[in-house]
Amino acid sequence: MTEFGELVKETRERKNIRAYDLAYSIGLNPSWISRLEAGSLTHPPAPDVMRLLSESLGLSTASMFEAMGYAMTDVAPGKDVQARIAELG
Repeated sequence: MTEFGELVKETRERKNIRAYDLAYSIGLNPSWISRLEAGSLTHPPAPDVMRLLSESLGLSTASMFEAMGYAMTDVAPGKDVQARIAELG
Protein backbone atom coordinates (compact mmCIF):
# COMPACT_ATOMS: atom_id res chain seq x y z
CA MET A 1 0.00 0.00 0.00
CA THR A 2 3.00 2.30 0.39
CA GLU A 3 3.41 2.75 -3.37
CA PHE A 4 -0.29 3.55 -3.70
CA GLY A 5 -0.08 6.10 -0.90
CA GLU A 6 2.93 7.69 -2.55
CA LEU A 7 1.04 7.91 -5.85
CA VAL A 8 -1.89 9.64 -4.14
CA LYS A 9 0.38 12.05 -2.25
CA GLU A 10 2.56 12.91 -5.26
CA THR A 11 -0.50 13.50 -7.45
CA ARG A 12 -2.27 15.53 -4.78
CA GLU A 13 0.78 17.72 -4.20
CA ARG A 14 1.43 18.16 -7.94
CA LYS A 15 -2.15 19.43 -8.30
CA ASN A 16 -1.73 21.70 -5.24
CA ILE A 17 -4.54 20.01 -3.33
CA ARG A 18 -4.27 19.96 0.44
CA ALA A 19 -4.92 16.61 2.13
CA TYR A 20 -7.64 18.31 4.16
CA ASP A 21 -9.40 19.51 1.01
CA LEU A 22 -9.13 16.14 -0.72
CA ALA A 23 -10.52 14.36 2.32
CA TYR A 24 -13.52 16.61 2.68
CA SER A 25 -14.23 16.67 -1.05
CA ILE A 26 -14.73 12.89 -0.97
CA GLY A 27 -16.33 12.69 2.47
CA LEU A 28 -13.43 11.27 4.47
CA ASN A 29 -11.52 12.29 7.56
CA PRO A 30 -8.20 14.03 6.80
CA SER A 31 -6.41 11.56 9.08
CA TRP A 32 -7.51 8.74 6.75
CA ILE A 33 -5.77 10.48 3.82
CA SER A 34 -2.65 10.88 5.97
CA ARG A 35 -2.66 7.18 6.86
CA LEU A 36 -3.24 6.24 3.22
CA GLU A 37 -0.33 8.37 2.05
CA ALA A 38 1.92 7.03 4.81
CA GLY A 39 1.07 3.46 3.85
CA SER A 40 -0.32 2.66 7.28
CA LEU A 41 -3.83 1.53 6.32
CA THR A 42 -4.47 -2.13 7.09
CA HIS A 43 -7.02 -2.60 4.29
CA PRO A 44 -7.19 -1.21 0.76
CA PRO A 45 -9.73 1.53 0.12
CA ALA A 46 -13.27 0.43 -0.71
CA PRO A 47 -14.22 0.50 -4.41
CA ASP A 48 -16.32 3.65 -4.00
CA VAL A 49 -13.40 5.43 -2.33
CA MET A 50 -11.09 4.28 -5.15
CA ARG A 51 -13.53 5.80 -7.65
CA LEU A 52 -13.70 9.08 -5.73
CA LEU A 53 -9.91 9.28 -5.46
CA SER A 54 -9.59 8.51 -9.15
CA GLU A 55 -12.06 11.25 -10.08
CA SER A 56 -10.68 13.81 -7.62
CA LEU A 57 -7.05 13.32 -8.59
CA GLY A 58 -7.47 12.45 -12.26
CA LEU A 59 -5.77 9.08 -11.81
CA SER A 60 -6.65 6.13 -13.97
CA THR A 61 -8.02 3.05 -12.29
CA ALA A 62 -5.22 1.04 -13.88
CA SER A 63 -2.47 3.21 -12.38
CA MET A 64 -4.08 3.01 -8.96
CA PHE A 65 -4.37 -0.77 -9.06
CA GLU A 66 -0.82 -1.16 -10.34
CA ALA A 67 0.41 1.00 -7.44
CA MET A 68 -1.47 -1.34 -5.10
CA GLY A 69 0.39 -4.29 -6.56
CA TYR A 70 -2.33 -5.68 -8.82
CA ALA A 71 -1.30 -6.50 -12.37
CA MET A 72 -3.88 -5.32 -14.82
CA THR A 73 -3.70 -8.78 -16.34
CA ASP A 74 -5.82 -9.74 -13.32
CA VAL A 75 -8.75 -8.19 -15.21
CA ALA A 76 -10.14 -10.65 -17.72
CA PRO A 77 -10.38 -9.30 -21.29
CA GLY A 78 -13.74 -7.67 -21.88
CA LYS A 79 -14.59 -7.61 -18.18
CA ASP A 80 -15.79 -4.31 -16.81
CA VAL A 81 -13.06 -2.82 -14.59
CA GLN A 82 -15.61 -1.46 -12.11
CA ALA A 83 -17.03 -4.97 -11.70
CA ARG A 84 -13.52 -6.24 -10.99
CA ILE A 85 -12.99 -3.48 -8.42
CA ALA A 86 -16.20 -4.53 -6.67
CA GLU A 87 -15.03 -8.15 -6.61
CA LEU A 88 -11.73 -7.16 -4.99
CA GLY A 89 -13.36 -4.86 -2.44
